[in-house]
Amino acid sequence: MKLNPTMTTILYSTYLGGSFPDYGRAITVDSTGAAYITGSSIGRFPTTTGAFRELASVTPAPFVAKLDPSGAALSYATYLDGAGAGMAIAVDSGGSAYVAGSTYTATFTTTTGAFQRTYAGGTDGFVVKLNPTGSSQVYSTFLGGSSEDQITGIRVDSSGAAYVAGFTSSTDFPATAGAYRNANSGSTDAFVTKINSAGSALVYSTFLGGSNVDRAHGIDINSSGEAYVAGQTYSSSFPTTAGAFRASHGGAADGFVTRLNAAGSGLLYSTFLGGAGTCLVNDPFRQYICDGAFSISVDSTAQAWVAGIAGPGFPLSGAIQPSPGGSGDAFVAQLNASGTSLPFSTYIGGGGGDVALSVAVSGSGGTIVAGFTNSTDLPVNSLQTTRGGGGAEGFLSLLSTCSVTLGSSGSFFPKTAGAYLLDVSSAPGCAWSTSTDASWVALNTTAGVGNGQVSYTVAANAGPSRTAHITVAGQTYTIQQVTGQCITLANTGSWFPQSGGAYNLQVFASCPWTASVNVNWITGVTPAGSGDGVIQFTLAANNSSSSRTGQIDVSGSTYTVNQVGGPAGLSCSYSLSRGSDSFASGGGSSSLLVSTQNGCQWTTSTNSSWLAITAGLAGSGEGVIGYSADRNTSGAVRSAAVNVAGQSFVVTQSP
Repeated sequence: MKLNPTMTTILYSTYLGGSFPDYGRAITVDSTGAAYITGSSIGRFPTTTGAFRELASVTPAPFVAKLDPSGAALSYATYLDGAGAGMAIAVDSGGSAYVAGSTYTATFTTTTGAFQRTYAGGTDGFVVKLNPTGSSQVYSTFLGGSSEDQITGIRVDSSGAAYVAGFTSSTDFPATAGAYRNANSGSTDAFVTKINSAGSALVYSTFLGGSNVDRAHGIDINSSGEAYVAGQTYSSSFPTTAGAFRASHGGAADGFVTRLNAAGSGLLYSTFLGGAGTCLVNDPFRQYICDGAFSISVDSTAQAWVAGIAGPGFPLSGAIQPSPGGSGDAFVAQLNASGTSLPFSTYIGGGGGDVALSVAVSGSGGTIVAGFTNSTDLPVNSLQTTRGGGGAEGFLSLLSTCSVTLGSSGSFFPKTAGAYLLDVSSAPGCAWSTSTDASWVALNTTAGVGNGQVSYTVAANAGPSRTAHITVAGQTYTIQQVTGQCITLANTGSWFPQSGGAYNLQVFASCPWTASVNVNWITGVTPAGSGDGVIQFTLAANNSSSSRTGQIDVSGSTYTVNQVGGPAGLSCSYSLSRGSDSFASGGGSSSLLVSTQNGCQWTTSTNSSWLAITAGLAGSGEGVIGYSADRNTSGAVRSAAVNVAGQSFVVTQSP
C-alpha cells in the first residue's frame, strides 16, 4: 500500500500472493518510487517470466518482488532457492536489490567466489544481490555457523558494501580479526557484519552481546559508514560506553542502541534503552516481551530514531503520550548523536497491546512509525479512524518535523549572576530539548513540548568578557556577558620600532587606577586616572643590536612593550592576541591580532576546509587576521588550527 505524505489518501493498494499463504517481511523503495518486497511463500507465488527462479524448489521459500511505481504491475518477482524467508531488503542506486534472511537447507544456491558457499548447519543466514531485472544473482552467500543464525536487517552504502545485523547461537559464526568482539559472549549474541561489494569477503564481522540472550533487529548506516544497531538484550553485562544515556540494565529485557565505528573495531556509543516494567504482547506468530527495539533510522544530524515495544517506566522526553495505555505499548525515541540523551521519547498505544516494528525518517520531513495494535482506542485521526474488525490491525503514525522559534537570537548580560527566561515557540505536541556549550550557564529547563520557556542561570563574571550559547532544537541563542574586571586594557601588548616615540594605551575601567613601569627606557607614563582613559608613554630609541621587553602595570593589569633592536640585530618574533576560539554548530566569523616587528613578514593558513581565512592571508608587521567556520553537520565536536608564522591558534566547534 502506498499513501500520500499526510496519510489521508491511498495512492495504490494491492494484494501480493498466490493461493497458499504468503508473508511479506520487509519493503524498501528506490528513487523512482518502485517498491521492493521480500518474505516467504508456501507456493504459487506470482513470479514473472525470465525471473531467477520462476518455481520454488522447496517451501516455504524466500521471494523477492519489485512493484512498479504505479503499483499496477510487477517489474519482476522471483523465488530464491532453499527453504527459509527473506527478512530484510535494500536497493542501491543502480536498482540492484540486496536481500537478507535465513535458510535451513543446504540447497540454497550460492555463487562462485562468494564468501561462504557451504551451509554450516542449523539455520544459516544468507545475503543475495540480484541484478536490476531480477533475472540472476550477482552474488549469493551463506553467513552463519553450526547453530542458529538469523539476519534481520540490511543496509547498503554508496560503494555497494552490505551491512547486515541479526543474532547467532553459533560459537563458530564468522568473525574477523580486529573486530570489536570476535567471540560469542552468551547463549545468543547479536552480530554486525559488513560484506564487500563483490560478496566475496567480510570487511568486518563482530559479535555484540553479554552473558545472556542478545538479538539485533534493526540496522542503519550514516554517510561515514558507521553502523547503528538496535535490538533487545536480556544481559545485564551487555556492553555500554562511558557517558551513555543508560549504562545499567532496567528490567528482564531491555532495548539497546549501539553505534559502531566505520572499521567495526570499536563502539562510538552503546546504551540500554528501557525501564523496569514488564509486559507481553502477542500476534499470530510470536510473543513480544518488553522492552525491546525492533527498528532504527538515522537522520541527517546523526541522531538515531528507534521504535519497538515498551512497558511501564520506559524513559520519556517531551512525550506526546506520557503513560502506557495497556499491556504493552509501541514507542518511538530519538537518541542524540553521542548516545548520551533522549531529545524525544513517547509511548504510542491504547488499552490493548501495541508494538512498533518499523521506523523511518522521512525525506520530506517527519518520522514514520509502523506496527500492529490489539487496542480498540488507539488515537487515530487520518485515513482509517475505526477498526476493521480483526483481532490485530496494522497502524501507521507520522510524527511531524517540528520547527522551533526563539524569542531572540541573543543578548548582552551584566557581570553579576542572574536567572533568566528564553521564550520558545513551537506547534502543540512538538518536543524540543536544550543544551549549552558553557559551564557558567546552567539550564534549569532541559526539554519541553510546544510553546514554553527555557529557564537558565548565568554565573557572575570576575574575568574578561565571555560568550556562551544555548541551543534549542537546533536554534541558537547567544549569551554575551560583559567583563567583571574593574580594569581592562585595549590589548595585552605589542611590538614597537627601534626608533622609539610617543604612544597611547586605552584603559577601560569602572574604578580608579595607577600606572607604573619596570624599565627606565619607558618614560612619560600617565601616572593615574579614574574610569575610562588613555595612558600616554614614550619609548627611548633602542641602540642595541637586540630587542628588549618592558611592562606597564595598570593596577594589576599588564601591558607588554616589545621593542626591536638595531637593524643588524633584527630577529623576528611573533605573538597572537589569543590562543583559542570556539563556535556553535551554526558557524560564524571572528578575528585576531598578530604582533611582530616592523618589516617581519608572515603568512596565514588553516589545516581544515571548514575553517577559512577571510582576511590577512599575508602581511608585514602588526596585522589583523579574519577567519570563519562553516556549519557543523558532523554530529561531533571538531577542531582546527590557524597557523601564523609558526604560531598556532586553535578553533573548536560544537556539534
